Amino acid sequence: MEELRFLSDYKETDTYRRSFSDLALKVFGINFEEWYEKGFWDDSYVCYSFFDRGEIAANVSASKLDIVMEGQKISAVQIGTVMTAPEFRNKGLAATLLNKVLEKYESIADIIYLFANESVLTFYPKFGFNMVRENSYSLRLDVSNSASPLRKLDPRSREDMEMIGRLYEKKALLSRKIDVEQAKGILLFHCLHTFRDSMYYSSQENAVLIYKIEGEKLHIYDVICTRKMLFHEVIGNIPCENIREIIFHFTPDFPDMKPSSRVKQAENDVLFVKNINTFLPRFFTLPVTSHA
Repeated sequence: MEELRFLSDYKETDTYRRSFSDLALKVFGINFEEWYEKGFWDDSYVCYSFFDRGEIAANVSASKLDIVMEGQKISAVQIGTVMTAPEFRNKGLAATLLNKVLEKYESIADIIYLFANESVLTFYPKFGFNMVRENSYSLRLDVSNSASPLRKLDPRSREDMEMIGRLYEKKALLSRKIDVEQAKGILLFHCLHTFRDSMYYSSQENAVLIYKIEGEKLHIYDVICTRKMLFHEVIGNIPCENIREIIFHFTPDFPDMKPSSRVKQAENDVLFVKNINTFLPRFFTLPVTSHA
C-alpha cells in the first residue's frame, strides 16, 4: 500500500466523488450521485477522506448547520458518513480523520454531534462524545377524516424538489424548544431517498407534509410551512382512516396538543454529542429529516 492521500471538499472532482459514492453505496446502501447531479449537494456538506491511488480508503463527513433552542441560534457541526473500505479497516483511518475534523471545527462550532448505530457505541466516547438519549413523542388519538386531496410529490420532478427547497428556506420552526436550520441539503437528500414516497403538498396550507401510515399508526416526519401550523390543521390535511396513534419524529410544539413522551430505546440512530459551548435541553428529539 502506497502512502494514502488526504483530500477534502472534492465534490467537483468526478473521479474522487464517484469513488466516495461507490463506497457509500457498498457500506450504507445510499448513492450520493443523484443528490450531486441535481445540485442539492451544497457547500455545507464536506467530505474528509483518505485515498489510495485514486480510490477512497476511508471517509468522515461534516455538515454545518444551526440548532435553535428557545430562540437562541447556535452553530453546529454534524458528523456523518463515517466509513472505511474493507481492505483498509482496523488501521485507525476513521479515527485519524475524525480527529482532523474535530481539530478543524472545535474552535468554530458551539456543538458537534452525530448519530451512530449500535455496532459503534463504544467508538465515539474515545473522542469525547457522550451518548444522549432522545425522547420519542406520540399521541393516542382516534382519527378518521376525509381531508382535501393532497398532491403527492415526485422526487424525480425538479419543480417539486425546488418547491420543497424554497419552502424550507422560509420554514417556520416546528418547535421553540429545539429545531434545526440551514439543513436544506440534508432534507433534500432524504426527499430523494428516505422519504421519496412519503411527501405531499397541501395547496390549502402551502405546506409540504412528510408522513407515512403504517396500519393504525401515523408517522409524521416533517411539516414544511412558512407559518407555524396548529396540530388540528396538520392532521386535518392528512387523509387517514382508523388511526389510533400518531408518532412525531421531531420535538412537537403545538399549542393545541400535548403528546406523551418517553426515553428512546437503543436503536440505529443513537445521538452522540460533544458539547463545546452549549448544553442541550433535557427532553427533546432532533428532526429526523436533519439527520446526516
